[in-house]
Amino acid sequence: MPKLFVSVVLASLLAAPLNGQVGSAKLQFVLNDLLMHKILLMRGFPKGDVIQYDEKGKLRKEDPGTWTIYGAIQINDVEIQADSIQIFGNRLVITFPNGEPRREYAAGRAVTLQIKRDPNNEKETVNALAVVFLNNADPLTRLLPEYWRYFARKLDLAAGHKGSEAELPITLDGKKLYAAGAQATIPSIIPSSQKMPITPPLARANGITGVTTLWIIVAPDGHVAYVQVFKPFGFGFEEEAVKAILSWQYTPGTVDGQPVPVALKVEVPFRK
Repeated sequence: MPKLFVSVVLASLLAAPLNGQVGSAKLQFVLNDLLMHKILLMRGFPKGDVIQYDEKGKLRKEDPGTWTIYGAIQINDVEIQADSIQIFGNRLVITFPNGEPRREYAAGRAVTLQIKRDPNNEKETVNALAVVFLNNADPLTRLLPEYWRYFARKLDLAAGHKGSEAELPITLDGKKLYAAGAQATIPSIIPSSQKMPITPPLARANGITGVTTLWIIVAPDGHVAYVQVFKPFGFGFEEEAVKAILSWQYTPGTVDGQPVPVALKVEVPFRK
């Protein structure tokens, strides 16, 4: 599985030879060299067409979105103005063909980043960019919602992070967890509870359909007690699938006629 984003850019930013007031021409040269045409992931996955940051790189208004839709940007141009840096780019959608991340362009997704700048402290400006963007030194497991943790751990290991393998739980509230079919009867969905997820608007607008696979635990009372993304599709499907499946109710799985916590994989289809 390949690394998801450029990892050397921000390390280069932090090592950039800027100290105090160096002039906008030199700063422009450095930023062009380090940022132009790069694909990066924005910290906080902010929504909006114009995103504003203070001089430290902190979002002025936090409005986080789905990371596969609002995280990635391909930078097309960088302009230095008297009191800010303007970064122009296109948002890229993250998809996962064959389980591996890929960036795809979705039409009409231009975005501008406005970062406040102190002309007398260009090193601060460079440091702010290292706050605005992530790189592969930042583990995704610390940044994504809980239900992404299993798959995010696999991405982190592929990016070179050290640590244990991605694992799924073996208990629920201290009780043994059983595998559907192999160790317990398979929970069956109660049809009246099966509200199907909404296809994300961006996917619908681009004619995208697909399937995402979730790993869930059905509790002894039949509710979905735990969810992890197991095989993602991207395009925001996972968030809608998780939202829907947490409202589903099952006839619980059993062992020797007694309800038990049961783990199973569920494929959730999306249609136009």
